[in-house]
Order: sequence, then C-alpha cells, then structure tokens
Amino acid sequence: MRRDFTVNALMEDILTGEILDFFQGREDLEKGIIRHVSSQSFPEDPLRVLRGAQFAARFGFCVAPETVSLCKTMDLAALSGERVMAELEKALLKAPRPSVFLETLGQMEQLGVWFPEVQALIGVPQEPRFHPEGDVWNHTVLVLDRAAALRAQAEHPRELMFAALCHDFGKPDTTRRDGTGRIRSFGHEEAGLAPAEAFLARICREKQLRCYVLNMVKLHMRPNMLAAQHSGQKSCNKLFDESLCPEDLLLLAKIIQAEAGSAWLSEQWKMSVGEVVLNRVASPEFPNTVREVIEQPGQHYGPSSTFFRNLRPSEEAARLAQRLLEGERVLNEPSVVFQANFPLGGGVFLHLIDSQLGSTYLCYSA
Repeated sequence: MRRDFTVNALMEDILTGEILDFFQGREDLEKGIIRHVSSQSFPEDPLRVLRGAQFAARFGFCVAPETVSLCKTMDLAALSGERVMAELEKALLKAPRPSVFLETLGQMEQLGVWFPEVQALIGVPQEPRFHPEGDVWNHTVLVLDRAAALRAQAEHPRELMFAALCHDFGKPDTTRRDGTGRIRSFGHEEAGLAPAEAFLARICREKQLRCYVLNMVKLHMRPNMLAAQHSGQKSCNKLFDESLCPEDLLLLAKIIQAEAGSAWLSEQWKMSVGEVVLNRVASPEFPNTVREVIEQPGQHYGPSSTFFRNLRPSEEAARLAQRLLEGERVLNEPSVVFQANFPLGGGVFLHLIDSQLGSTYLCYSA
C-alpha cells in the first residue's frame, strides 16, 4: 500500500458502498490523527512531511508521534521549490491557524532546509513591555494566525499572508539590548529585505509576489510610527504613494499592532493606524474601498449615544464603544480595535471587528 496517511487510505466499494478500511483510517479520522501507512513506502516522497504538517493546520489534526519521528529522518533537500510552495500556500490560505504548519515542521525538525529564515526567529527576544507573547517566533505565528482570520478583507489575500510570515525576518540580525537594558531591533525593516528575498527565491519565481512582500516588509512599521508621531497629511501621503497596496499595508499594520498584547487600548495604540487613515481619508485620489467605509471627520458633535445611533443604527454598538473608550475590554473575540485623535479638532475614531458586531466604524469629535 503506497498511500501516505491512514485517513487517505480509506476506500469505497462502488458497487456496494462498503467502506474498506485496512489501516484503521476511520478511527484516526474520528480522533483527528495524521498517521503514516507504511514506514517503508512513506519516505519515498519527502513532500509527505510538508503534507502532514499542512493537513494538521487545515483540519486541526495532530501528527502521530511515530510519524513525527519518521519525518525527522527524511531529507527534504531534493524537493522542488514549486512543490514546497504548493503546500505552503495551502497552509496559508486554507488553514484557520497556519501557525500549526510551522509548529509541526518544527516538531519534525524540518524547518532548516526550506524555512531557515523562519527557524532563525526562534529564541530572538523582544521587549516584554510591547511583546508579552515572547520571542519573535511567537510573535510571528500569532500575526500569521490573525492575518488568516482577516485575509478575506485584503486586496491580495495570498500576498498578505506571505508578508505576515516575512515581516520580521530582519530581527535576528538587528536585535540588541541598549544601555538601559531594553531590547531593540532598530532597522529590522530594511534588514529583513535580504532574508525575505532569499526565502521567496527559494520557493518561487513570481516577481509580483516578491515586489509586494518586500514592499510590505520595508513599510510594515511606518503606519503605526506615523500615527504615534502625530504626522501630518504630507507624510501620510508619502507613505501611501510608496506603498504598492495601501489597504493591505494598513491591514497588516493593524494585525501586527493587535498582536502586541500589551497594546490593548494603550497610549501607543490610541494613536495608532486610525489616525493615518483619517489623515488621508479626505484626499480624492485615495482608493474608494477605504474611503467609502469611513465617516468624514467634523460631521458630528458630542460623544453621545444619539450620535452613535445616527452613525450606526445600533445602541449596543454605542454602549460598547463608550465602554471601550474608557479602557474596558468588552468584546468577545476582537480582531482589530484602534482609536486615534482626529487630525482636526480632536476626537476619536474607533474601528471594531467582533464575532457578534461584525465590522463597525465609529467616530465622534471631542
């Protein structure tokens, strides 16, 4: 039998409808286990290592310990980049948690050949004040899973997922402790271009994907930095002109900021991406896909529930917004939350994405 996994070795008699299960695949399917069929035939195709990790990510299964042990012994070097790319794409675009793909490969000790830039993130420290989740590896897999939850909102979902994976490739070479003991990664955006390009060249030859990802890696810190610095419209316009896809850049910036666990409505977060959007929203050349969903500043006055009902017909949304602005964590499953001062007159712009509310845009002037 040359099938790869027991769950793929089930057969049906087309005449009787009987399910033929010679390798207990039905039991593994019910238990959510990826298990190889044969220790002799399984190593014949090293791609099965990646397929096992991809299945685990897509279907929420775990790989059997004996299969993990067997995968550790297999050499993936002879695989073509195109075959590796195909499995990675399935994990990034079809899995609810693409991180499982990378974590499973890590358990199999199979990151080194095709994903050395990802492996290099393991153990690279981050400033706990801003990254309580831990090292750059932990941060990256969290960002990757959050990006998967929001990829349908992207102009280019596939490219966004690759950008989320590659965005901090520069940190291993730039992370240092300064004189005060704080962990810094100055210049990691520029430093990340070379490893991101090497990674992409290893698995594909797509110029468009390469240009998009490198552009995002280079700019991924800029939206939040401009907002924190209260930058004017000129600086924001320059950023959007430099970006190949401003909508996706903002989405990635929000995803990254949302995964900085200490940033839940923190002072840094309060002056976040929202201000960048609002600084640019009145510009007629800005893409309608962004402009149409955001209310123009200065049209409403008074932070009252009456205002919120006029803007969005939801009293519940109004109450939640008021409590959020007071610093209370009230959403069940928040994907993106940010608030920022209006560029004119002061006030607050708030964007909520929640499992119950859906996507809600709220703003009021002070």
